Amino acid sequence: MWIRGNILLSRQMNITELGKRFPEGETEINEQKVVINTRNIPFFAEHKLHLKPNKNKLHYKLYVPSLGPLIFFMYLAVIFLAGFTNWRMLVVGSIIVTGIAFAIYVINDKGARNYLHKHIDSIAEENIITTEHIAGEGQCPACKTQINPYSKVCPECGLHIKNAKKPGSQYNNTAPGKAKIHYHLKK
Repeated sequence: MWIRGNILLSRQMNITELGKRFPEGETEINEQKVVINTRNIPFFAEHKLHLKPNKNKLHYKLYVPSLGPLIFFMYLAVIFLAGFTNWRMLVVGSIIVTGIAFAIYVINDKGARNYLHKHIDSIAEENIITTEHIAGEGQCPACKTQINPYSKVCPECGLHIKNAKKPGSQYNNTAPGKAKIHYHLKK
């Protein structure tokens, strides 16, 4: 069974640069993607992780070797234990199996993301610039495009800006006087 996802990067990368960030014994570099065979993702089974950079995104596909047959056999067990006459137990068992399958999916996806972040976090940190580096207020330091001071990413070049201004309160506090509210406890 395949688990797919994307991770945002702060800059573009090529296949060779991406492949060098992972352990040599686990990594295969092809023309179009990087394939990683690792046991460092949950459940300690051999996982294949296919990586393909595309602009500022890293597309990944994780092959979980035994998830498909496991789900199939869990549903089969529910059918045989519940039988076709006890439909309530069949429904409850199916819901439980679906929940277990979803939990396994989430655990493996989170493990893959943690594994990727462990090796590519430096990419995310390289091009993050704080607002102190900005020469002019409201300008991107890389491409000098006019940007909103509240923006965390430059729309033109994709540079991530750390410490951008935070918007004020979402509540309107412009009332001339403060309201006084009195609470009375009734017994």
